[in-house]
Formats: sequence, structure tokens, C-alpha cells
Amino acid sequence: MQSRRKGAAGADGFERLLRYFRLPAVRFPSQVQSTEQKVVYLNERTTLVFTPMVLEGSWYRTSAGAILANNRDGSPCAVLPDWRGRYYLAEGDVRRRTYVNARNSQYFERKAYVVTMGMPETVTSRSLLQRLLSGIGSFEAGLLLLWCLLGSGLIVLLSALLYQVVSAAVMAADVANILQTLGMMGAGLLLGLLILYSGRQTIRRTAQKAALELMPAIGERLYTVQRPPCPAATARRLAELRDKSEQLVSWGLRLLCGLLTGWASSLFLADVSTAAVTSVLLISCTLTALAVLVFAGNARPVSTDSADGAQYEWMACRTRDKRLGVQRPFPFAAADRAGEWQRVACFAAPLCMVPLLWIAAVQELSLPRFLQGLALSIPAVVLSLQSLMKAPGAGRAWADVRALLPDAQIKSHENLELPPLGSVLELKNVTFAYPGRREPVLRDVSLRLYPGETVGICGKTGAGKTTLARLMTGLLEPDSGNVYYGGIELSRYNPESLLRRIALENGEDIQLLERAPEQTDTRTRVVFASRRAELLQCSRVFVLSGGILSESPQGVERA
Repeated sequence: MQSRRKGAAGADGFERLLRYFRLPAVRFPSQVQSTEQKVVYLNERTTLVFTPMVLEGSWYRTSAGAILANNRDGSPCAVLPDWRGRYYLAEGDVRRRTYVNARNSQYFERKAYVVTMGMPETVTSRSLLQRLLSGIGSFEAGLLLLWCLLGSGLIVLLSALLYQVVSAAVMAADVANILQTLGMMGAGLLLGLLILYSGRQTIRRTAQKAALELMPAIGERLYTVQRPPCPAATARRLAELRDKSEQLVSWGLRLLCGLLTGWASSLFLADVSTAAVTSVLLISCTLTALAVLVFAGNARPVSTDSADGAQYEWMACRTRDKRLGVQRPFPFAAADRAGEWQRVACFAAPLCMVPLLWIAAVQELSLPRFLQGLALSIPAVVLSLQSLMKAPGAGRAWADVRALLPDAQIKSHENLELPPLGSVLELKNVTFAYPGRREPVLRDVSLRLYPGETVGICGKTGAGKTTLARLMTGLLEPDSGNVYYGGIELSRYNPESLLRRIALENGEDIQLLERAPEQTDTRTRVVFASRRAELLQCSRVFVLSGGILSESPQGVERA
């Protein structure tokens, strides 16, 4: 009974997922039960639907993300969400959008979609910033300007009301007038909270839109151009690019809005010297925040190696999504880098208020005038200090975005077709390390596989078995050394040719060792043997230990 309930919950979650993405309902055969089986069933029938490896993270409306899919002709496509959560395909011009729904589902099945979006061949930091800024439309910019002006006007109104309250209290005025003024101040504070909330929501949605405008261009590079598509690696990079770009744009918009609001409110200060000092503080906080952003972005990443050999990489883990009733992968949080700049910002924040207090003490202002000046200047400085406090995080986000640039460059391929089956696969002095790791996973590995061989690769967890297989199939590129197939570097072949001829299978899908030797064909088989009986049937056994590949001279004894 319990298993039936779980199956019904999973099926219901899958149907709700299709409805959420505005995809047509599908009738599945009785033998198709699990979510993975349904995805395979739909993909085999070339129906446009999400792939099993979607972007990591919360990809429903609270944090929208793109979906990588395949069209009928096999070309990759990306289904993108707008800032309202509706999914669409963009064709040619970015402004032309075709939304995904039941009416035009057949259109997506027969229409090929390839992302171009006018990105240059060489992706630089400048081109990324231009793409992010292009995602901020005139409507969003006007709305942010309106919120800034309303916020500054409300600050001026509250400071004037505070001046009246303090003056009436000092002069022992009527209590009713004081209470009436306090009531107006309370209403103004509530209105200020509403403006603050609306402004933050506008900034968040604008940042999401800017990040989504950037993501397809880089996603097409990562998914199709540089190497054969690797859905797991592409999803990880796109998720990271989306989150970090959104964080960076959000920080920049908050910095500009705080600077504009503070400068507009400081113009109403009666004292010229206080207004000048406030403006200088705003500029100083802004320049300091930009300096912290640059230094934190250029800080050397901290190695996350530990004694137990934990790897610094995004790991796909399966978890139960209670909201949608389906399983999805999610990434581990990366280690904090450049944390010292967070402490620098904490120490720099209180020092910015010292000049204002010193000027008020020197000029011997009255208490009402002093409080009014503080009410006008403190919000301006606080908004800039918030950007200063968040500058280290934005700097780390910018560093992570720039780290994706090498993978997004267009690399020229000679479009060579793979030779017939039966060629030699060879690795020469291959070294590979994951980003953020001090020691490489594989170091100076050389290996030659002949046609017809069944080769076993064994080693402890984290020794590099899966990494070696990904290098051999072209899903990863070595940091040094080369992988050859038929005497030609693997990177020189046409990526489409690699997709048609090379595949990597994991887990129980590989059950080749039970066959008799006379039943094998000319292809070389590489398996991950976990039992002694499987090793005995291999032609050769290789042991991965500490990132070094060595052929065992004693056969199984070292396995």
C-alpha cells in the first residue's frame, strides 16, 4: 500500500511538473512508472520536454532557471523563463519570444532552436558586463528611479516631522499636537517599509532578468561548441552562472539606488558643510565598496583539500522535492573565499559616521536641528554601507563568473570524422584537476587500449575512475597531455561525430563481463570492476591510487 502511494505521488508530481512548464499531457504505457522512465520515454519519441538533468537549485517560480532540451532533429535547445515565471523560446532576435503552452507544442517539436544572441567569439569581462546591462530595460530603470525619488522624499518628510516633534517637546507644546505628529511619522515609516520592499523586489526581478539574458549565450557555448554535451557539467555551470550573475547585478543596482537616494536626500540639508560631508561620505563608501569588490574578486581561491581527500566540485545528489513530488539534483555549497574582506567591510562601516558626529559637535547645533541632520544623513550613509558590507560577496560572484570565461570561448574544430571501430585509444601524460583543488585528481597518466580488450579500472573512492572515463570519452578536457583515438587528438574530431560514436555508461548498465570471450566484438570495453570474479575475466587490470594510474604487475593482488 505504501509503495502504491509513493508511485501515485510521483506520477502526480510529474503531471504537475508538465502542467507547470505548460507542456501537453502525455499518456504513458503501463510499464513506464518512474520519473526517469517517463523522461526516457518522452525523449525517445522526440517530444520536447525537460531532460533529467535540469539546472540545479530551485527552478520553480521562486528561483527560475533554464531547461536544456532536444528538438526533433536532435539539436539542443534552451527553454528560458521570463521574470514572471513563464517559459519561452527565443528565436533570432531576443525580443521575439514564443511561449511554451499547449497551443503551440507541435511548433516546438519541428522547429530547431540554436542560441546565438550575438555574443562575440572571444568572451571577455567587458562583453559579459554589456550583456548584463542590456538585460536592464527602460521600464525597470524608470521604476527604480521612481522608488529612489519616493524614498528620498519620504526621508525628507520624516526628518521635518522629527524636527517638529523635538521642537515641540523642548518648548513644552501641546501634547495633542505632538501625538498627531508622531502618528504622521508612524504612517510615514510604514510607507517607507512598503517602498523599501517594493524597491528590493524590483531589484531582484531586474537582476533575474539580466542574468537570464546572459545565460543562453554562455549556455550554448558550454553545451554544444566547446566539447561534446555533458548535461551534468553544463547544468552545474549554468546554475552557477545564473546565481552569481544575479547576485552581481543585484549588488550593483543596490549600490546605485543607495547612492542616488542618499544624494537626493542630502540636498535638503540646511547646513552646507553637513551636506558636503554627507556627499563625500557617499562617494567614499561607493569607492570603498568598489575597491573591496575588486580585491575580493581577485583574491586567490582557498584550497578545499582535506585529509580525507574530499573533492571540491559540484556533486549531483538526489533528494525528494516535497513541493513537486519529483526527484532533482542539487549542488553542495562551495567554500567561502576571500572572507577577510567581509571583516574589512565590517570595520570600515562604523568609521564612516565619525565625521558627521564631529561636525555636529563643532558647530554646536541645537538638538532639533542636530536630529534633523542625522535623520537626513544617516539613511544615505546606511544605504551605502549596506553595499559596502555586501561587496565581498559580489566580488566572489564576479570571480566565479569570470572563471567560466575559458569554458565559454569558441574553439576551432577541424571537423574530423571518427575512424572506423577498432582504433587504438591512448592517453599520454594526462593531468587533470578540478577547479579549487590544489592537487590534481589524475597526474601524468599514460594508458593505451587496444581493440577487443576488456579493461578493468579499480580504485578507492575519489581516486579518479569517473574522471578518467570522462577524459577518455571527451566529456572533460585534460589540463595537460592529450587523448588520442586512432592516432589523432580527441579534441580535433567533430563534436557531433563524438556524440554518435562515444558514450559513457555507469552503474548496473554495464554487464559485459558475463559474456564468453568468443562473443565479444572488436570494441574495447572499459569497466569499473568491484568484485574479484570480474577482475579475473579482464585482459588487463589498472589500479588508481592517489591520482596515479599504474598497471598492476601482480594482476589482481593489488586491486
